[in-house]
Amino acid sequence: MIGRTYFFVLALLCLISFQVSAQEIDLQPKAIYSGKPVQIGEPFEVSLYVRYPSNYQILFPDTNFVFGNCVLRERNYFPTLTKNEISRDCVVYQLACFDPTPRQTFNLPVIRFQSGDSLSFPSNDVVLNVLSGVQGPIPKNPVFQSNTSFLPVDLKLNYPYIVGIFGLILFLVLGINFFFDKPIQKYFYLFIERRRHLSFMKSFDRMASSLEKEGSIGKMEGLLVVWKRYLQRVDGNPFMSFTSLEISRLLPDSNLKKALQEIDRWIYGGVGMENRTGSVLILKEKSIEMYEKKRELIRNGKLGKTV
Repeated sequence: MIGRTYFFVLALLCLISFQVSAQEIDLQPKAIYSGKPVQIGEPFEVSLYVRYPSNYQILFPDTNFVFGNCVLRERNYFPTLTKNEISRDCVVYQLACFDPTPRQTFNLPVIRFQSGDSLSFPSNDVVLNVLSGVQGPIPKNPVFQSNTSFLPVDLKLNYPYIVGIFGLILFLVLGINFFFDKPIQKYFYLFIERRRHLSFMKSFDRMASSLEKEGSIGKMEGLLVVWKRYLQRVDGNPFMSFTSLEISRLLPDSNLKKALQEIDRWIYGGVGMENRTGSVLILKEKSIEMYEKKRELIRNGKLGKTV
């Protein structure tokens, strides 16, 4: 730190005893500075040393004091030394100057309190030489050197901005959905119905192919259960508990009625089916028909309605 050697010298001075009586000592604060020129903003240190009778009440400059054109950065105290009724104090001030005036002068006063009043005792002047940051004469039209190199900057999310944009988008979406006959709900319902239908068709075709190869009654019963479960999802009626006769009444279709009767005769009566492939195809066509009707209801805004 600048001027540290002077602190040790000052501490040594404080330890030297002087054969002087208290009546011969008065307040004569002494400011010690190296005299070294400083740059603008460069820290430098000034020591304030004072001897006084031990019965005096002394106050040193603090953070409220105006140090000329300088600002106080730090201050350090030495312990008070008293001998033969003479006290010695020292404070080291670290200052910085931001005024470009080449030569500046200031002093550091010490305040003594007595009889409800106070007296100020200024120190000797501190002469500060401030160096200019510009070397040589200043040109009339100076040309500044530009630096266009980029520095890496950490990217941070502007959460309030993102939340605001999200809220605006949500408001617009809800407004469009409200004033334009609920297109979002329609899209959602149509998407769900399509996924269900594709899954059903995949299962139905796989079971129909297995039935075509083996031709067992168990395969037909499984196919019929899958078909009824799908109709129940699309239409909303309890097809799983319906008999073939009840299904024919609910879905009047001569071809469907005939196909269901042939399936029942085979399952419950053991009568072979004349056109098993055709009957399975009729079941598939009816499920597709029910699916298309459900999609038409959704497009017309009848969300959640049964066929």
